[in-house]
Amino acid sequence: MVEWVVTRIISSQNIHANKFVQVFSALLIASH
Repeated sequence: MVEWVVTRIISSQNIHANKFVQVFSALLIASH
């Protein structure tokens, strides 16, 4: 499920998708 979402984000190459990746990465870093 998660892999599918990540694959969709990478394949879409969207500005919104890239922003989502940045926010998601920031949340992952902040959680550690």
